[in-house]
Amino acid sequence: MLNKINDIREFRNHHLGDIPHTVAVEPDPERGSNGFEAHAIIATPLNKYKMSAFSSHLPPPAGAPAECASLGTVIFFDPVDDTTVIGPRGDRVFLDVSRRIHHREFSDAISLARRALAEAEPASIKAAQEKLSFLVSAGAKWGIDISRVPMAPKPATTVAAASVAVEIARPPIASEPPAQLSASEPVAPVKPADEPMIGLPIVFICNPGEGAAGMTTVPGAVTRMWPDGSVGLLMFVDDHEVQHRPKVYRRGTDAGNGRTHQTGCWDLADWYKRLITENRQLSERVSGLADKLAEIAAENAKLTERLTALEAKPRRGRPAKPEGGEVEAAEPAVEGEAAKDAEHDLVA
Repeated sequence: MLNKINDIREFRNHHLGDIPHTVAVEPDPERGSNGFEAHAIIATPLNKYKMSAFSSHLPPPAGAPAECASLGTVIFFDPVDDTTVIGPRGDRVFLDVSRRIHHREFSDAISLARRALAEAEPASIKAAQEKLSFLVSAGAKWGIDISRVPMAPKPATTVAAASVAVEIARPPIASEPPAQLSASEPVAPVKPADEPMIGLPIVFICNPGEGAAGMTTVPGAVTRMWPDGSVGLLMFVDDHEVQHRPKVYRRGTDAGNGRTHQTGCWDLADWYKRLITENRQLSERVSGLADKLAEIAAENAKLTERLTALEAKPRRGRPAKPEGGEVEAAEPAVEGEAAKDAEHDLVA
């Protein structure tokens, strides 16, 4: 009985033959293969992928479509963006897996070629330019735009090519943008300051020429945050298909070399942006009213202090009459009449 791993080798021969570097199919050391199931690692100098093939004589794995029961099952896993493809054994699934591998390999190869050209000596510039031109021309078939592929970062120390490729800030597969940010629109921060990130409703923006289930923007939710500002996304591609993507950057954030992420990234859903904008506007209005009320309260306090001071100040006017004033007031009258009598006596 032939080993089922030959099916994966045939897939490599028929679908990955135009990749410009070595593509090897190695048995998965963690799981064995036989005539009913195969588990292999598709290894290149830049990346490693896992692929499994199951015979139709075995029950389909959990989550597999119903067609797998009659056609067999194929499972593909890309550890770079934590993407899993599961479907029936057939051209549709093989072409989808092929597209993903080609996109990843050509993007990484172009990134490394751009770095090599930037660091090339004068004698080797022409060869580096020819290599980059070939990769760009071949990658265009798979929807790769060189302007959207960043240059590979310069390693601090000598690192194997495979580990360098993992560090490349490349856009994930299955991606494409809706409306671009306007020039006057400020770039939002990586982490919104006024709402929690976990469970945040977002959209994933696909790369040019790609999509998922016919969509160029895919709805989803944030499931995880990384210290560098990237997030993990749970994407609802279709009614029966859910994908997870780790370490996805937000649209408008720095992508290096003076560029910003515009595709292969996430952004807030439009309705959620409007909700946040309205909430902030209401908060600003409420804050303005609170400041106005505080000013009025301070003015009222000053007026109250002035009234209290005025009431405490003594009033000017006629002095109050002492007790028994009527008796004291009568005495001058008596003395006056006595004086008049004395004067009368002298005249007489």
